[in-house]
Amino acid sequence: MYLTLLNQYSCELQAVILLSICLGTFFIGALLIYLVTLSQRRRKKGNVDEENLRKLLRFKNSLWLLKSTKATLAGKNAFGRFLILSRTLSGLLCMCIYLWNAHQILSENTFCIAFTEQWRFYVEMSLLGFLYFARLTKIPESLVLLRIINHERSIRIVDLIFKLLAAWTVIAGIAFILEHIGNFWTTEANNQKLEYLDCLYMILVTLATVGYGDIVCTSYLGRIFIIFVIIGTLVSVTTHMSELSELFKQHNQYNKAIYMEHNPRHIVVCGSINYHTLSIFFDEYVNADQGHYDENMMIVILSEIDPDISLTALLQRESTTMRFLKGSVTLPEDLERAKVRTAEAVIILSDKCSQTPVEDDWKNLMCVVSIKNLYPNIRIICELMLIESKVWMSNIPGWKEHESDQFDRAICLTQMKLGLLALNCVSNGISTLLCNFIMRDSVPTAAIRKTLPRWINEYFQGTKYKLYTVKLSHAFDGMIFQQLVGFAMEFWGLLLLAVQVYTNNDKKTQMIINPGVRVRINTHRMRAVVLAKNLIEAQR
Repeated sequence: MYLTLLNQYSCELQAVILLSICLGTFFIGALLIYLVTLSQRRRKKGNVDEENLRKLLRFKNSLWLLKSTKATLAGKNAFGRFLILSRTLSGLLCMCIYLWNAHQILSENTFCIAFTEQWRFYVEMSLLGFLYFARLTKIPESLVLLRIINHERSIRIVDLIFKLLAAWTVIAGIAFILEHIGNFWTTEANNQKLEYLDCLYMILVTLATVGYGDIVCTSYLGRIFIIFVIIGTLVSVTTHMSELSELFKQHNQYNKAIYMEHNPRHIVVCGSINYHTLSIFFDEYVNADQGHYDENMMIVILSEIDPDISLTALLQRESTTMRFLKGSVTLPEDLERAKVRTAEAVIILSDKCSQTPVEDDWKNLMCVVSIKNLYPNIRIICELMLIESKVWMSNIPGWKEHESDQFDRAICLTQMKLGLLALNCVSNGISTLLCNFIMRDSVPTAAIRKTLPRWINEYFQGTKYKLYTVKLSHAFDGMIFQQLVGFAMEFWGLLLLAVQVYTNNDKKTQMIINPGVRVRINTHRMRAVVLAKNLIEAQR
């Protein structure tokens, strides 16, 4: 009787013995590694003498092999990338072999090696090949080392998907082998012959809480295992699914958007992007010339946060003029999406109502540094809140702030406010006059103006005039400034106030107000500063 039982369970005993040998080898190797590490730590704590220093120097000189090995394993050279690719493909090949063996379980057409003459034993050992599916969790690491995926969001999504896939396939493999073994302590045969794909279907239906009941575990071990799987799923999979849902929610129309250069010219606007700052900027941009603006100039907005409801409504209203891209100025791929290389200029806005102006200025400075590192020749107009922040601009490599209007500009709002207050102390009302020249004011309607006094209507009539710098026609070469003033007022109704003289290859400019007869017009080096209602009238 004892010999009969021994022959009946000999294959199971051999499997246990083989598994014990594998575990024993693993623990012996781990113990050896621990002892070597412990001895190295004790050497470092020992007394430092000349002999130990020499050994340490020889050890450091031999570290090149360790460094090169680490570089190879990290995929920093062609051989390392080949090894990573080979490791991934070999794992996938082993998975395919396991699937074939699981499908051909009832025949002898398998790719496994017979360790014993008993056919049942090596077939059951081949069923342990489901452990190869645990290597699916290493595929995201290989994709990162091969530089196939780089973004944080993509890495997290791929890692989570492969973890769920590995858990699903491994659980199905365990259920498959348990159903194949059956109730081995009884003499009853297991009549249910499940394939591995049937187990995959059963696990998916069970974990999805659908429970069709067409395929179920009939063995006691399989049923007990399914109970623990359901309990573990309630604890872990729900967390993973919520994380996966959050990652997919981050994907919207602005993350993958790329500015397509349908328009010949465009500018990039970044910095503190919200409805308040962007609406003020766009209102001044569109109405700077009383509605006459360059319709071929596209505004590309680059921001790290999604637009709120108000900003989304503004983008929808001005969809022909503005494009919104979600991204960071510090990332080269986002700058490439916005086509910063071919932009006319980059405008960095600041939040005038911010409670942390120092932090906002530093963020804008970092934006300038990031853009100038990649595109040193691009023109940048940056808004700053504090005067102290403007000092750091001159230390940024590639920053070219000259007196010409075609170079970089750092606009300090506090400096402008204090300057206007100082001018107003010298000449009362000069701040109001200058603000009317450079800012757009809302003019009351005709019905309201009829009820206002005459001087108020004249004041609003004067606010329509703005200052413009325009090029001069070659026909005015050699003309005296006073003659040009009279000519412009008589024929076009324009008031010529000053001329802007360019020197040193357009790197410096000099503003001459009402120069009189001592200055003759040179159209190659001068521009006129005129007072007009819009740019079209100024360019006459």
